[in-house]
Amino acid sequence: MRPAAKIFLACLLIGGAIWGWSAWQKSRRQEPAAAQVPAADRVHALLGVGLEYVLTPERCAALGGAPGNEFDVTPNQSVVASNGNGLLEITTTSDGIQADRLAEKTPDSFSLDGQGSVLSISGRYFGQLESGEYSRAVPLPYSGMRLMGSSLPGVAYLIGGQQESAHRVYAFFSDGTLQIEAEVPEPVVAVADNQSAVYLATSHAILRVTANDIAPVFRLPASLDDITSLAVAADDKALYFATAKETFVLSGLSAVRLLQDLGGVLRMRNDRLYVWSLERQILVSVSGMRDILAQAQNTQ
Repeated sequence: MRPAAKIFLACLLIGGAIWGWSAWQKSRRQEPAAAQVPAADRVHALLGVGLEYVLTPERCAALGGAPGNEFDVTPNQSVVASNGNGLLEITTTSDGIQADRLAEKTPDSFSLDGQGSVLSISGRYFGQLESGEYSRAVPLPYSGMRLMGSSLPGVAYLIGGQQESAHRVYAFFSDGTLQIEAEVPEPVVAVADNQSAVYLATSHAILRVTANDIAPVFRLPASLDDITSLAVAADDKALYFATAKETFVLSGLSAVRLLQDLGGVLRMRNDRLYVWSLERQILVSVSGMRDILAQAQNTQ
């Protein structure tokens, strides 16, 4: 467990340059299923990036409605999401998708840990999905808190809530410990982790939390929209963030637009980045980022 850390964002002086790349494509390097995606639903991505369309407006309609803002990905690459039909596990197949209902009700918030366990918040209680029901294991200090997934087994993060809680990241461990992981002057909007560190985002800044320190990583220019989500590679060599309409990858002190017209919520699993836009009702998995990063570093 890491000690709680605090930082004053007023001292952040790292400027974030948005590095433009002219080689855009409209999903030319696509998985086989993308050939059936209508042109209006396709995504502009950097040349060389591989896209697989998991959800589209047509597939969302087949599910009985689009999922909400929260989703996560299991270790075997299934997507867990919720809509009016409950909590669903969605698997891509050769001819579309298959959805299995995990629970009839949807929790107030949910995420997965590194082993794929479904963690939940229901009625101001932290718990876990067990036999189609959400347990109420630990009472939470504030209402309105949200879960952020972890790549580590037995770990979850909570953000949001009321008053000072909105400025904190809480970490919950499988031994029942709930601790403040970090506290910053601005509201926290997203969290991601790997074995090396925990990353958190406010509306325009990204910070890195370790056992000994909390340090600024990147500050977005004021011209960009607010950050909505974060994801980080397991080897700590790539950090991704999204706004409502775009997805970026950090390369040094510059941010490269990875997806020009799709943002929202990010999740990382097995070296694949998943991007869900509720507005467009599109969920894609993105691959091939290692090559893109190598090219970006050689070009700068």
